[in-house]
Amino acid sequence: MPENPDELLTLKEAAAILKVTTRTLLRRIEEGKLPAQKLGTGRTSPLRVKRSDLDKLLNPARPAQDESSGDA
Repeated sequence: MPENPDELLTLKEAAAILKVTTRTLLRRIEEGKLPAQKLGTGRTSPLRVKRSDLDKLLNPARPAQDESSGDA
């Protein structure tokens, strides 16, 4: 079954994909490097991470090279 980019992963699942601890993943979320959705309104409501956001973290977009900067 193909991966759904909008699939919401638990922190444990996301950490396993990134091969980091859940604490490291939480730090990335707190630093604003990885978006997360909170399920519910309580202080202890669980967080979920979109698979597509993990893909962006793993494969950051490279800025397009400026063709005019080449040697002529």
